[in-house]
Amino acid sequence: MPHTQQGLPFAKRSQTSYRAAVAEAARRAEKTRRYLQALVAAGARGLTDVEASQMTGLQVSSVCSIRNAAMDCGLVIRLTVTRRNPASGHRNAVYTTKEGGCPS
Repeated sequence: MPHTQQGLPFAKRSQTSYRAAVAEAARRAEKTRRYLQALVAAGARGLTDVEASQMTGLQVSSVCSIRNAAMDCGLVIRLTVTRRNPASGHRNAVYTTKEGGCPS
């Protein structure tokens, strides 16, 4: 499967799919900015994926994807603490920005 310059996949020989992938790259940048701003605002307390979803209005699946990419880039780290998810009762990992924060 071919990929755009930003690494997003699109259907081979489909201009519609390619244009959609390029448009998503711009939306992804905005979503990433919102996520990182929420983490910075949370400070040392950090956020779970569910808390980040509530603060940003993004779906949890989007938050997870953005967080994983930000961790791969070294912008986000997982803390050693967890917090209970009030809806499920499960313990959720907590994430924060790397020491020194993220560029604004």
